[in-house]
Order: sequence, then C-alpha cells, then structure tokens
Amino acid sequence: MLLAVALVAVPVAPPAFAEEASGTTSSCAVGSNSFVQCLPDANLRKTVMGTLKISDEGTVITQAHVHALTSLDARNAGIADLTGLGVFSSLERLWLYNNNISDLGPLSSLANLQDLGLGDNDISDISALSGLTKLTTINLAHNSVASIDPLASAKNLEYLWASSNQLTNVDVINNFTHMKGADLSRNKVFSAANIKLDPLSIW
Repeated sequence: MLLAVALVAVPVAPPAFAEEASGTTSSCAVGSNSFVQCLPDANLRKTVMGTLKISDEGTVITQAHVHALTSLDARNAGIADLTGLGVFSSLERLWLYNNNISDLGPLSSLANLQDLGLGDNDISDISALSGLTKLTTINLAHNSVASIDPLASAKNLEYLWASSNQLTNVDVINNFTHMKGADLSRNKVFSAANIKLDPLSIW
C-alpha cells in the first residue's frame, strides 16, 4: 500500500578556512588554494569555474569568488564528489539534479542556502543538511532517503519534494508551518495520522 501526502497551494562573510565533512576529508584555504586544489571532481570544478567565468583552474580562490557565487546550476553534470564546494558559503541556490552524488557532507557549511535541488542522485542520508536553517525549498525526489528528520530546523521550509524515496515517517513536516507544497508520493508505507498541517490530501 502506497500513501502520498500533498499540500496544495502549490551575505554572510565566509571563513578564511573551510574543512569539508565528506568521505574525502579535505581543506581549502581561501586566498591560498586554487580551484583545482579545492575541487577534485573535474565536473564540479568545470561548472563552478564556468559560472564564475574563470578559465585557468590554477587560479587561487579569493573572497571575491566566494562572494560572487550565490547561485550554481549543476544539473546533469556528471558530478560524484562535492568536496570543496563548502568553501563557497555565499551560495543561496544550488541545483544538483541528476548527478551521481551520495555524500552531502560538503554542503553542511552552506548556511545561506535557500533553494537546494538534489533530485535524481544516489542519496540515502541527509544528516549533513541539519544546520541549513534558511532553506525554503528542497527537492530530494528519486533518491533513497530514509528520513527527513534532519530538516527539522528548517522552520521556513515552504516546498518539500521527496517522492520516490524510502520514507516511513514524515511527522517532522509539522515543524514547517510555512509549508505551501509537499510531494511525498511513492515512498514506503507510513502513517500520516500525526500530521497536523492543513489542508492535506492523503491517498
């Protein structure tokens, strides 16, 4: 039995040094390390440099680069490793749809993120997102996420797209009092009895 829940309505200065909480733990010092040193995934590096209009991957990442990168569209880019991205702490919108990403650790320091697109990846654990309190929109569709509880602190969340995952309990959405739209279809059987938000359509 499948249940779906739908709601129908439809810069902080970066640190000089940032450590990644990823599988490949690395560090990147703004003003010292280059794009090729900080971003080991060639596809991620190419996308970031293209957005910033940087041609030489040996260019040292500066505070100006960090402040300039507020939005990154990295859809369908073949990215597998986000190591180094956490240094770009001015990011507010980040689209990573349809890549090969499993480790979200490098995103834990992106405290200014408001719009995060992670649909169609290989993600099962979103605990690295627990400190992203400014999120208003997140797309996790078509992954293997078992719990959305790490999003509990995102009190201003308005849109949550999490269809086709492994969710069994979604009571945490009661925290999202500004919610305008949620798609939780095609997940494991879960009880929606404790969901208080209104209006709700359950099938």
